[in-house]
Amino acid sequence: MSWDDSTTDYHLTPAGWVTGNRPADAVESWKRSTSQQSGWSKENIDWWCVWADQKIARGERDSLRKRHREFMGVPGRRGNIFTSIGEPL
Repeated sequence: MSWDDSTTDYHLTPAGWVTGNRPADAVESWKRSTSQQSGWSKENIDWWCVWADQKIARGERDSLRKRHREFMGVPGRRGNIFTSIGEPL
């Protein structure tokens, strides 16, 4: 059992990332899971896409995600944090 474990839903909108219910202007929805085996172990952060507005071209969604990319972090290991970012739908 993990020492610390949580999952949060995030929605990408033209204004950036929001939590809570999916807003009407959302273009993608992602889940972010964080887990840590102990207070001294590395933290794992996993992102995966669970919904995408198919009326919005993939290129437009990619561009919007890139504009707000710092929120998701950088894939790979940085210090005691390992981040994994899945592929958009």
